Amino acid sequence: MEGLKSRLILLKEVQVKEILEEAKDQAAKLVKEARTKAEQVKSREGEEAIQKSREIEEQELESARAQGKRKETDTRFQLVDAALLKSLDKLRELTDRQDPAYVNAIEGLVVEAAVKITGAEFEVMLNPRDVTLVKRKLERIEKRVSTIKGASAKLKITNTPLRSIGGTMVRSKDGKQIFNNTLEARLAKVRQEMLPPVCDALLGGASD
Repeated sequence: MEGLKSRLILLKEVQVKEILEEAKDQAAKLVKEARTKAEQVKSREGEEAIQKSREIEEQELESARAQGKRKETDTRFQLVDAALLKSLDKLRELTDRQDPAYVNAIEGLVVEAAVKITGAEFEVMLNPRDVTLVKRKLERIEKRVSTIKGASAKLKITNTPLRSIGGTMVRSKDGKQIFNNTLEARLAKVRQEMLPPVCDALLGGASD
């Protein structure tokens, strides 16, 4: 009886030892798996951190490029406007002293404005300074307009002073049509024609 009891105790101790060892192995396995998962998470976090850092760097680079392009565009627009202002000052000087270049040009400006309007009778608005000048040329201007239109044209200089440094505004007799051919209007047109190439230069390099 005592021997059987001793064997049972020994068996129990062996089973307990095996269970403890198995539990220990299981614990070690769980710890190893946990460490592996932790390393994997850490690795993913590291890769994500690197990717995020790269994305931030790329965003900052794109922002810097965009700012550079905006600054470049602003500078080009400023240069265009500065050039046009300088041209305006030069034109004001030419018109004030009735430079021969302007004296010759004013006739063409009136003719161009008149032929842009339908009809045969027109009213011409001028800077008071240019009235006498155009009156001297009016007969020839009417002939030129008549030739271009293929019909007799009649132009009359109005008493309404034109607030412009030079050029003209011509309207139909009924006032329904008007063509602005002042020097300011022509410069504005030049500006509109100059801006698209500036924008194209900007947008053309957007993918650089």
